[in-house]
Amino acid sequence: MIAAPTYTTYPGTDLRLFRCEPLSANLSTVSCAQRHRDAQTATGDALARLVICRSCVNGAAHAGVSLIHYSWLYGSAVCSRCGHGTTRMVRHQVCVSCYTREREVIVGKNAQGKRTIHLRRVVRVDLHYRVDGAPRRHRLRHATGRIEAMAHVLRNTAGEVMFFWHQAGTVPQ
Repeated sequence: MIAAPTYTTYPGTDLRLFRCEPLSANLSTVSCAQRHRDAQTATGDALARLVICRSCVNGAAHAGVSLIHYSWLYGSAVCSRCGHGTTRMVRHQVCVSCYTREREVIVGKNAQGKRTIHLRRVVRVDLHYRVDGAPRRHRLRHATGRIEAMAHVLRNTAGEVMFFWHQAGTVPQ
């Protein structure tokens, strides 16, 4: 747990400064709040610079907002199926290579017309989970299993995510 920061002011200024240990820097409360707000919507290279500030308790307090929990996968360009980083995603879910293998499984042959072997079949996956306590359901029409569906949810859902399974016929509370 992060200890509450100790604030200082320099003579002649009205800025409140504190020591930010994760950044190893002295920051003003104003710049800390701005970094936290920018981190909530940042992507790509900007996110790489601000990822530490995204889930910072002090940043949320300085910005006057409640803290949002994020998965380490949230907003990343990582394929849900193979786990490789990519710049091109199909259906915001899989990389081009995995999509090509998926099409081969569905069609039953590869580009040379030969029968596919050693490829996992693609199925529909229904996933039940909670985000900050609220129950949700997500259905992926083309997935190789629950792990892929879970990675997809973690990459696209802000908040504290908890997965669960329930018996058929029961409704999650």
